[in-house]
Parts: sequence; structure tokens; C-alpha cells
Amino acid sequence: MPKNNEKELLEALESEEAKMDKEEKEVLEVEAVGTEAPTKQEVVEIDEVQKEEKKPFKGKKEKKPKSRAAQILAIFSAHNFYANGFTPLEMRTTLEDLGPTYVKIGQIMSSRTDLLPESYCKELEKLR
Repeated sequence: MPKNNEKELLEALESEEAKMDKEEKEVLEVEAVGTEAPTKQEVVEIDEVQKEEKKPFKGKKEKKPKSRAAQILAIFSAHNFYANGFTPLEMRTTLEDLGPTYVKIGQIMSSRTDLLPESYCKELEKLR
């Protein structure tokens, strides 16, 4: 008797699977009937939208520029400040590379012979 029940259960399962497959195919066919192939213009528009979505965000995701302190240290190392200090010429060119604020400081320092040696003041006068 148990064999008959097993056969009946297997047949019932197979028929249910067949019904489900048939229903799924019908649903897919109904969904497919309502869809049409996109026009060339629609394809182009979709491509443009996808390209825009792939572009990197121009906010926080871009590489950060060096901090100002890192830029200043890079300029000092390029002018070999760490080895022996500055000669008057090196001091002037370093101040020029650091930017307009430092050039202005150099101009002010050029008038302070009480703080700097005469050779430095003469070189810094070229910043005026």
C-alpha cells in the first residue's frame, strides 16, 4: 500500500510542477506581448543616463589636494633648506615659490636690517 501512495504523490507533484510551469510561461508571454523594442533615440537616451550615473561625484570622492603645510614643506625640501639653511638667493627664490603672501613678508623683512644681515636684506629688496 505505501508504494501506491508514493506513486500517487509523485504523480500529483509532477502535475503541479507542470501546471506551475505552464502558468509561468503564460505570465511571461503576457508580459512580453506588452513590450516593444526601444527605438534608436531611446537607446541613445538610456546610454547617456547610464554614462552620467557612472561619472565620479565631484565632491568628496576626488583626490584631495595637498594641504598647504605639505606644499610648504615640499618647497622647502626642493630648495634644500634642511641641509644647510638658506643663502640670500635661496631665501628670495623660496619666498617667491611660496606665493604672494610670503613675497610680501620678504619685502617687509628687506627693510629690517636690525633683524637680518645686510646681504639678505639686499637680496630681499629684489622682491619689491
